[in-house]
Amino acid sequence: MKKTWAILATIMLAGCMGGRSPEPSFYTFGSGMNCTMDDGTCITHQTSPMTVDVSRVRVAEYIDRPQMVTRNGVNVFVSQDNRWAEGLGGMIQRRLISELSTRLPSASIKDANFAGPAGDYSVFVEINQMDGTLGGMGRLSAVYTIGKNGELARPRVVNYTAHMGDTYGEYAGMMGNLMDKLAGDIARDLAAQN
Repeated sequence: MKKTWAILATIMLAGCMGGRSPEPSFYTFGSGMNCTMDDGTCITHQTSPMTVDVSRVRVAEYIDRPQMVTRNGVNVFVSQDNRWAEGLGGMIQRRLISELSTRLPSASIKDANFAGPAGDYSVFVEINQMDGTLGGMGRLSAVYTIGKNGELARPRVVNYTAHMGDTYGEYAGMMGNLMDKLAGDIARDLAAQN
């Protein structure tokens, strides 16, 4: 009887150890578009200095989670093994601030929650869709509004698509590139208002 219990205990222990889930992989958007002051490829021409407050980005609930979300038609897949390194709202906001600072070198771009006087302009962004299919196309749909001295302009709806790559790492990098396109449109609109 003792021998039977020992065999059962060994089998159960082996089953528990063999069934461990792998550690999840964590991703960010990667580096920006690598715009430089020297080559001028991403610089948006502005007429005078300005200060811009970028609010925390609102993200649709179905993607506002640590796990990365892909979609195939109406089927949504949430990957337990592939996750964002931090909350999407904060990560997107920081990416936009960084890219806007590169594209508008004479502007002072900051987090709207940062202590100090209010900026000349306020930027509000809502991400309504950010998903795609590994090995297929990805989509970023957003609405942004630029405010000046407390007055909000009409919201602008933008949609971007790109091939997402075959891995979650490529997927994350391409989503970062789509965020850079969003930053480019916001920068052009800011420069046009200034």
